[in-house]
Amino acid sequence: MPHRDSKPIEEQLKELISQEFRIERSKISHDSKVKDLGRDSLAVLELLAAVEVEFEISIPNEEVPRISSFGSLVDSIEKHLKMKSDSA
Repeated sequence: MPHRDSKPIEEQLKELISQEFRIERSKISHDSKVKDLGRDSLAVLELLAAVEVEFEISIPNEEVPRISSFGSLVDSIEKHLKMKSDSA
């Protein structure tokens, strides 16, 4: 079940990545490449699935290739959360 807290999305995402991939939070930066965090394409897909569950959003398949860095993933999450709140 997704957790709702007042942490910024970037901090929530760092926490998720560090738990999923056992990466120290201090090694995750805005410019970190998603493929380096996930280490292989299957792990990247697992990360995106975990993000969708955690943030209760859906990232379209055609958007996935444009998510290349931690920062672009944060931007995508923010965009989809805004779209979700605007349609509510």
